[in-house]
Amino acid sequence: MCLIVAKPRGVPIPSKKNLKKWFNTYPDGFGVAFQYDGRVRILKGAMSIKQMHKILQQVGELCVDNGAGVDMVMQYRQAFTGSVCPEYCHPFPVTSSQTALDSLDVVSDCALAHNGVIWEYNSRYTKKQTDINDAQEFIKDYLVPMGSSIWNKGVQDLIESYTDSKFALLTAKGITYIGDFIEENGYFYSNGGYKGNKYIAGDYGSYKDYLYEPYESGGILCTLCGEYSSFMYQIEDDDSLVCSICFAQLTGGVPGEDERAY
Repeated sequence: MCLIVAKPRGVPIPSKKNLKKWFNTYPDGFGVAFQYDGRVRILKGAMSIKQMHKILQQVGELCVDNGAGVDMVMQYRQAFTGSVCPEYCHPFPVTSSQTALDSLDVVSDCALAHNGVIWEYNSRYTKKQTDINDAQEFIKDYLVPMGSSIWNKGVQDLIESYTDSKFALLTAKGITYIGDFIEENGYFYSNGGYKGNKYIAGDYGSYKDYLYEPYESGGILCTLCGEYSSFMYQIEDDDSLVCSICFAQLTGGVPGEDERAY
């Protein structure tokens, strides 16, 4: 599960305090897409706070009004499908070229950031032992063949329903949101994790070994869907904690008392 932070034109790049908080909460990599020379440029692969600030400093130097003059989409990754590596950081260009999808600096007509798990490409769900990035595969298999139809609102609703995910698409014309985003102080967030305190992380190189703490809503945040629930369940041979709905989607069964962790 990840966090997308979208910054519309006219809004400044978020404060260093918030940027650091989001990276600490979603520590498996950072990337950003921004409008650049009539197209979209993607800079990604930051695996530390220092590298994140270096990328955003570069963005400020390349953009109008230190970045405030362009639409921008940032993504903080918490790996669930695929390795923790710079190449799997979002956003991705909407292209069938694997070289471009893996590139840490690429110019494209459209960039995509993803929040969620696309079950068709999740090895835990499909039982296939592969190391892939679900968003990359979805782009190549579905979005590229769709062509311009992805800008149809009905098609976007189908994409949201099919993937159980949220997306932010950036072009030279602006930002398109698929799924419900939270607007606050001019920014748009894909889930409530932007508030911080989602969990205390142990091993920053993996989604495992996270110690979850109750949030102010009285619930605990699910690793997968980003929603809060009163009870969390543990999947066999895995330290991840998920809500009952995600448990059922991953295992095909209803969780029992033995699996309940909180």
